[in-house]
Amino acid sequence: MCGHTNSQTDSVGIVLNTVNLRTISNSECGDYLGEDTIEKSMICAGAKNIGAGGMGPCTFDFGGPLMIRTWYDRDRYTLVGVATNRTGCGQPNQPAVFTRVYSFLDWLLDNTEDAVYC
Repeated sequence: MCGHTNSQTDSVGIVLNTVNLRTISNSECGDYLGEDTIEKSMICAGAKNIGAGGMGPCTFDFGGPLMIRTWYDRDRYTLVGVATNRTGCGQPNQPAVFTRVYSFLDWLLDNTEDAVYC
């Protein structure tokens, strides 16, 4: 995940920040957030130890990418999520909620015509 929030001041930073997160199941995400409304079109991610918190998208990171490295080329990444405003801003026990890109892949392909990379 990457974004521009300055975590010290909760303002827009000038440096693009990155953080390594792990994805979790929607069921586990709902358990953490105390809700059963984590839909299939969503994907959740947080710090390796979600209970510790301290990592994830924040105020100015909404719309930012959640990417995974491809297995066949470690220098390539695939966009799997887009940061939403349903995030705990790195708070303990608050995984971040992203829009799952795969859920909208048909729409994206239909609307980007012949684009190879976005």
